[in-house]
Amino acid sequence: MNVCKVTVASNMSDETYRYICGQFEKKFGETDFTKLVDDSILGGFILRFGAGVYDLSLAAQLKVMEKELKT
Repeated sequence: MNVCKVTVASNMSDETYRYICGQFEKKFGETDFTKLVDDSILGGFILRFGAGVYDLSLAAQLKVMEKELKT
């Protein structure tokens, strides 16, 4: 069984969280999820499993934009 930590901002609905977990399971199979709340990500989510990290948080997107604007 896969193990996945999902970091979300506190404003994410349970429905959205379940949808994200369901989509992950469709791709990777049965998974044990742990939900972590971190308001510093502002929105979106971060998936951590094995050695993989999918950072789809608003904070990460803003950092990318900031870096692009500086160049």
